[in-house]
Amino acid sequence: MKNTPAELPVEQRETEELVEDLCLALRNVGVLDYGLPEGEQVVAAVLRVQRLHGELSRREADVTRRLERLSKETSWQMIPLLRDCLRYPDIIPYVREHDGIRRALRCPICRKRELSRREGIVWLCDACKAESAASGVRGVMRVKITVDGFTPEELCNQTPLEAVLLREIVAGRGYWVAALAKPIRLFHCGAAESLINQVILEARWMGGRIGRGMRDMPVNIKYVVDESVWTGEWFDIGKCASLAEGWVTDITGAA
Repeated sequence: MKNTPAELPVEQRETEELVEDLCLALRNVGVLDYGLPEGEQVVAAVLRVQRLHGELSRREADVTRRLERLSKETSWQMIPLLRDCLRYPDIIPYVREHDGIRRALRCPICRKRELSRREGIVWLCDACKAESAASGVRGVMRVKITVDGFTPEELCNQTPLEAVLLREIVAGRGYWVAALAKPIRLFHCGAAESLINQVILEARWMGGRIGRGMRDMPVNIKYVVDESVWTGEWFDIGKCASLAEGWVTDITGAA
């Protein structure tokens, strides 16, 4: 097997090639921005953006048209992302989606607003936090979710999960919606990744109740595969898919 040739210094490479590498580096920042501000991979991508753009600026190369096309290809706002990358670490370069909301800071409940502040590690916008507190949870309840040993390695590598309980969706059956503090990344048969922002928790034992003070409550963990599950007259569990079995613990008072 031949060794991969070492990459030439940016000063010795063609301008067109550097422009495409800049686009790739910006894509990587967007894909990895959940790891900001200190994740090793995303920081490396940001520094690569800075290095490539520095050489392109020295050559007075205009990358605006290419970045406009990249924005259409990704539905991400790439020109603002470039500006933020160039100002890192003073600015944290979270990618903005087509509506201007920073993807990593999008409220996991309403999906319409940005998070206004961080409490512990669970993020909500003010409106959804107020709705959650009024939904019978008696204030925001933080939980830790662990999974059993038979869960695929892909998911185990992302656990334990932390979430906030939102509301009970089937009274008396123990189904609760929980918004994850950090999305789960899933891949399906080599297809593009899916980001799971909310899960459905179902008490696994008859009579089990998800609520204050619970510790290692056995649960089934599901995720929504058809968003119309929320819009019908009845909640349809058939529009959810099983993710894992596990346990949930109330950590509301934990630091």
